[in-house]
Amino acid sequence: IKLYIALAPVTTVGYMTSGIRYLAPYVTDLDFLFHILGVSEFLPSTPVMRFLSELLCDTKAKFICEDIIFLFAGTDYSQLNTTRLGVYVSHTPAGASTQSIIHYAQMVNAKVFQKYDFGKKGNLLHYNQ
Repeated sequence: IKLYIALAPVTTVGYMTSGIRYLAPYVTDLDFLFHILGVSEFLPSTPVMRFLSELLCDTKAKFICEDIIFLFAGTDYSQLNTTRLGVYVSHTPAGASTQSIIHYAQMVNAKVFQKYDFGKKGNLLHYNQ
């Protein structure tokens, strides 16, 4: 391939099979909860989280680590190199903004790629529409 021009997303998260899809219908409740609790980062990298990652993934309890990874990334065991779990968790959790998590859930529910939905008033303010 000498030239590739992508004009649209090549996939959608609307038909994903990972366990996180079960949280998507509760996106409005999650957004409200994050806002009320003042939480702006999802799974931040903290000493406690790093300790738990190492504890669960570098011991005989690594099956728990695998299950947590599969919850977020899907359940295809053939695509997980379990000998590299230590490498994976050394960068995990890296954290994400709660707005990114909410946006991801909105796209799962809508089954299309779309801009962040701020609600009627918020969309008018942010997108002038």
